[in-house]
Amino acid sequence: MKTDCPWRLRVVLQDKGESCGQELVIREVKNDHNHAVIPAAIARHPKKRKLDESHTEVAAEFLQLHANKKLVQQTMQKKTGQFVTLKDLSNLQQKNKKKNPVTFGELVDHLRSLKNDLVIQAAHDGTEVQGIFVADQEMLKLYKSYPEVLLMDATHKLTKDRMATYILMAIDGNGESEIVAFFLTQNETHSLVLQM
Repeated sequence: MKTDCPWRLRVVLQDKGESCGQELVIREVKNDHNHAVIPAAIARHPKKRKLDESHTEVAAEFLQLHANKKLVQQTMQKKTGQFVTLKDLSNLQQKNKKKNPVTFGELVDHLRSLKNDLVIQAAHDGTEVQGIFVADQEMLKLYKSYPEVLLMDATHKLTKDRMATYILMAIDGNGESEIVAFFLTQNETHSLVLQM
């Protein structure tokens, strides 16, 4: 599988005469290699590991259902007889990921459609949603009970979109912190944080 390997097999087409036709004749065999010719190493080469289209679709479907990659690997090796690495499966999973990320607006619509007790506040910049404030009824009840001290902690780059995630906490009567809300923002401007 190395490039510029000196191995050669030279075959020529030779006439056997008018009545017999032609035949292939081996003129030269050079059996020297500049790489290992171990069958196990050849089976692990990327070109040999490539699954055909039908098996690729089956593996992609398993991965989309969040199946254990090790079990998918074993299943595909049994079905195809080919060596499949976990990296191959990770690459396949990455290739088949949904290309269009969910927008803030779609996330707000989805959360509101769940018919639960969440309080959702969306902050707009005029054209699109820039932040989402989320709290449930229990969180709001805790905040109303202990509004004296409100702590805010921001974690950056926590989501795949690298948005800032803020957690709001109140201190209860026992001196313990309780989460009373959280919000995600695409930017941290003063006006946007005030909208939350």
